[in-house]
Parts: sequence; structure tokens; C-alpha cells
Amino acid sequence: MAYAVIDLETTGFSPARGDRIIELAVVLVDEAGRPEREWTTLVNPQRDAGRAQVRGIRSEDLAGAPLIGEVASHLVGLLSGRTLVAHNQEFDLRFLKSELASDGFVLPATFDALDTMLWAHRAFGVSRLGDVCAVLDIDYDPARPALGDARAKAAILAALIAREGGSDDWRTDAANAAFPLSADGSTTATGTARASTTADGFVDTAERPLWERVSIPQGTLDAASAVYLDMLIRVLEDGLISTGEYSRLDAIAELTQLSPQRLVTLHASYLAAAYVEVLADGIVTADERRELVQIATILDLPVPEIPDVDEPAGDERAFTLAPGARIVFDGALNRPAEDWARLVTDAGLVTGSVTKSCVVLVAADAASQTGKAKTARAHGIPIVTEAEFEPVFEAYLAQRAGAVS
Repeated sequence: MAYAVIDLETTGFSPARGDRIIELAVVLVDEAGRPEREWTTLVNPQRDAGRAQVRGIRSEDLAGAPLIGEVASHLVGLLSGRTLVAHNQEFDLRFLKSELASDGFVLPATFDALDTMLWAHRAFGVSRLGDVCAVLDIDYDPARPALGDARAKAAILAALIAREGGSDDWRTDAANAAFPLSADGSTTATGTARASTTADGFVDTAERPLWERVSIPQGTLDAASAVYLDMLIRVLEDGLISTGEYSRLDAIAELTQLSPQRLVTLHASYLAAAYVEVLADGIVTADERRELVQIATILDLPVPEIPDVDEPAGDERAFTLAPGARIVFDGALNRPAEDWARLVTDAGLVTGSVTKSCVVLVAADAASQTGKAKTARAHGIPIVTEAEFEPVFEAYLAQRAGAVS
């Protein structure tokens, strides 16, 4: 069966509380994950743009966009007969079910999409979209329109099909995610696309906002926790603290059905990882201080004491491994980057994009000029070859096994 990959932008986190879809993108791919067709549109939510303003979508942009009812039949026609795919489908499906039902297309309450976030967690040891794209060397920019994200998710799907598509679990999941509705095909919609405002070229991923750089070890996460943390980033990204932020956290916790005790543990782990990221290079910027305060405040935790440090530290090629350390892979290595990702995350380490807390970049060529390598050099992160990394990793594994026994 072919696939339909969706991406949504919304005014907030809860359709039950009045939030609406304001941007839709669909990428259709065949059974092997090869692109076939794509479609995107802004959607007039008949309310303000809400949190989506941080993504560059303004209320005035939506005024001339079609209503959801004007594109619903076309959307259903695109999805019909295909396996529906989303990254963190818990979020997308809540909105899709709510919006389509208002126009007479009622999805079963139990219907779920195939979730590339959970499958990537299983296959590669990472789940956040930016981290998965970094492992698979897929272009990713969190500020671009929904169609850009849908294309990235389609590329992740293709990698998962190549790796997992022959398994019984994958075939079962894909079959269960077959979109169950159909439209008569009489309605077509061209949509109103949003132009990208981001620049092409090198992006210093270590300079992105703090909440886009933080990862906690995947071994500590179950599916519900992964979903919660993915949506927590969306709460943090507008850079504001308001009473609404707390209600958003409540809405997410309600969706994921996490216990209060589990939430406390997740919040503490996330804040601790953010603190490590802030201090990693010995330089704490004003933005990082503000962002760390914001994270602690929204999570209702004490703000960590931030020392006055402004000196990068360490030998440019020296590195050590400890649980939770971030290791990033780049280039055509002897062992594929996705295999390395699975190995290091199974060992209690973290991978994904290059951030300030990255302890080492393992590259096919230590003199590489890729974006990952440029970011590593800009922040004094060691760059080593695979042959140099392997004995250090093996020593870490032996030490870890000894500590466990």
C-alpha cells in the first residue's frame, strides 16, 4: 500500500479547547517511499493565529485562505486508500479527527496513523524530528512551512521502509493505519501555499533556541513520554510565559495520560539536560539565561544557579564519554550513521544534531566542511574519525558493563 505523509500547523494544542488547523501539507509516496505528489494550503481558522505566529503565520495571512470545509473533501481524496503517516500522530490525529468530523468525515475514535516518531525511536534510538533528520542527514529547518516538514517526514518514512518495511510489525502497523474514509473525487482544491522565509545554506544548530537543542536519553522514555516531550517543545517555542502555557501543559498531560509522578521526573530530566546544554561550551549567552529561566518557570521548578563562565574549555581533540553524553555522526562512515545511533542510544548516550553539549563529532573526514563540522568547529567540539572513536566507545561500554555487574 502507498503512503500519505501529513504535517499540520495549529493555533494551539487542544481542539476541545477551540484550537484549529491553520496549515496542512500532504506528501504522497509509493510503497517504497518514493515521492509521487504533494499538496499544501493555509486554512482560515476563523480566529487568531495563536501560537502559530511564532512559525511566521499571521492572522492576516489566513484571512484569504480557504476554510477547512472547502478543502476537506480534497484532503480525504488524497489520503483515501493509503497508509496515513505522521510524526507524533497523537497530536496530528486529534486535530484531523476534529476538523474532518465537522464536515461530515468521521474517523473512528480508535484510528491511528503510522507514527514515524515512535518507529524512529525504535529503529534509530532518536525520536525528535530534528534529531532524526540529523541522524539520517535529511535537511531540516524548524522555521519552514508545513510542506518542508512533510517532505522531511517522507524522507524519514523512506529510511524506515528500507530498514523495517519487511517486518511483520511494520506491515501490521501500516495496514492498521490505512485511511478508512473516501471522497467522491468531485472536489479539487488548489490551496493557498505559504512561502518559505528561511535562507538556504549553513545553519549553526548550536545557536538555535535552547528548547530545540535539548535531548534526554531515549532509554528513559516510553511512548507517552516521547509524545509529551515533543509537544513540550511546542509550548516553549514562542518565548513567552503566560497562564496559557500552564493550561497547555495540562492539555498535553491529559492526552498522554502520564501520572503526576512521571511528569515531575520528566520535567526534572528535561531541565537538567537544558542546564548541561547551556554550560557545555563555557559561554552562557543572555538568550540562554532567559530561555533556561523560562523552561524552569513553565515546568514549575527552581531556576538552576548559572555560574559566570565565559571561557571555552578543553583540548580540541580530547573527549570523554559518560551517560547522557551527546555524540553526533557525519558522513559516509564504515558503519552507517543510523546503526551508530542505535548503538550509542542503547548505551545511554544521546545523538542527533550538533549542539553545545555535543562532546564529539565522529566524521568520515576530520577535515570535513559539512554543516555539522562547521558547527562543531565554531563551538570547539572535537572532530574525530570513526577509527579514533571506536576504542573510546568500547572502553566506555566495558566500564558501563562493569558498573552494572
